[in-house]
Amino acid sequence: MSDLNATTTQSPLDSVIPTEQVNPRTQDIDLLSTTDVLKRINAEDQLVALAVETAIPQIAVVVDEIKRAFIAGGDVALRNAVEGAEDSVELGKADIEKAGVQAGDVVVGISASGQAPYVVTTVEIARQMGCFTAGITCDPNSKLAQAANQPIVVEVGPEAIAGSTRMKAGTAQKLVLNMLTTGAMIQTGKTYQNLMVDVQPTNLKLKARARRIVAALGKVSIEEAERLLDLAGYQVKPAVLMACDRIALPEAQQRLKAVSGKLRLALQERENPH
Repeated sequence: MSDLNATTTQSPLDSVIPTEQVNPRTQDIDLLSTTDVLKRINAEDQLVALAVETAIPQIAVVVDEIKRAFIAGGDVALRNAVEGAEDSVELGKADIEKAGVQAGDVVVGISASGQAPYVVTTVEIARQMGCFTAGITCDPNSKLAQAANQPIVVEVGPEAIAGSTRMKAGTAQKLVLNMLTTGAMIQTGKTYQNLMVDVQPTNLKLKARARRIVAALGKVSIEEAERLLDLAGYQVKPAVLMACDRIALPEAQQRLKAVSGKLRLALQERENPH
């Protein structure tokens, strides 16, 4: 006689992609108090940064290549949901053409499952065109991971609520995108120390930040920083050089041009003249 207790029945959810699976750590979440629900979600969120850490070597490759990225549904999708966009192969092709993508560009596809037709098709087309392609996904065996030059796989495991990839998977994607954009900005000289010296002062808050940066780095008053920024068209880097060395704008611009706009190198040139 067979042991019925030993018999296991496979659930339809057992074979789905990792982020769609049922999380055994949260199967009783609907029985918990509000505080305990939030604690359980927070415990899952704490696993995300560790998962991202394992993908750092993959992320580093892309930081060295990156220029720009796409989102399914275009720029408007950053502010409003575009339902069904991720399933549209035709939209992916159209967006590649509309964006003017060409060989040498960097295209980053983002899909938790790594199966979204829009994302996979866009990455495949971009790669065929001679672009460097990356794919941010939570499934190492996904189509996106196979399609990209450099997959970035963050295995966050199943969500607290099965299939709700706006949670851990979404957090992981945001962390990776922060690393890609910030890493690229640092490597291209848009920062000095941990200050954004390529700040574009398009509003009062950013203008005030620019004044504080110039005052701090140039060791001048806020008033003097404002005067120098006015002379420099509110460009922080030449204003800092003007403050530090008491030089005119053309010389500051030339010094920056000689070191590809990197303020640290421009200051070192002053400190270590040839």
